[in-house]
Amino acid sequence: KQQKGRALMGVEKAIVIDELQKHPFLIEMAQFTPLQLKRSDDEAVVLQTMMLMSGEIESLVADKILKFATEMRDTDVSNVTNAIKDAMDYLYSINTTSPLFKKLHLPTLLMVAKKAHDEKVEANVFSAWIDDFTLAIDRRKEGKALVKTNYKGFTGAGSVKRDKVYGRRDSMLAHFDEFREAYANEQKRTQEEEVKAKEELEMKANANMDKETINNELNESNDFIEVNSGIEAVEEEVMNA
Repeated sequence: KQQKGRALMGVEKAIVIDELQKHPFLIEMAQFTPLQLKRSDDEAVVLQTMMLMSGEIESLVADKILKFATEMRDTDVSNVTNAIKDAMDYLYSINTTSPLFKKLHLPTLLMVAKKAHDEKVEANVFSAWIDDFTLAIDRRKEGKALVKTNYKGFTGAGSVKRDKVYGRRDSMLAHFDEFREAYANEQKRTQEEEVKAKEELEMKANANMDKETINNELNESNDFIEVNSGIEAVEEEVMNA
């Protein structure tokens, strides 16, 4: 059906889709199996993402993708294809690996990446979010996640149905927003703790310096007393001679 979709969308649109399929993110980082690539599932991901970014969808089943491909022929899709390229550029710049780079998660992940790109979210923050979301959807590790999510409830059987597609999109976007706030608060708390620890070290260092100064002054005073005592003893001996 993917080949049929290319014929339906026309040569011009097929070239644009092909360029996105050849993006380094999809080639080097996305986790497609050989069978998925043989079935052109990478192309399906691009089209599904376009559908999600273009407006309301009924579902992401093959027939709906073909219908969308047909409608593309006479539609300007440059805004949405540019948006997908921006998202892929952003993800590629993160230079990390994650189970989120699998077929099921990619359309939604690309939407989150586009949001991050538009809002100029720093790469280290997005990378930290990927790690946290990956923990949150792993039932064995979800307790370690900074932010919880109900994303897993929208996977499994019927994952291309409308309610599950939107459920994944909404829960992933919500987790991203909540994580950014929680992460910022966590960073602020860490910085405050570091500043406090530094101040305490400086206070201790100053206290030690003051103690050392006092000891030095005491030693100097004792030396002075000993010298004076010696002089007085000599003077007394001279006087008695």
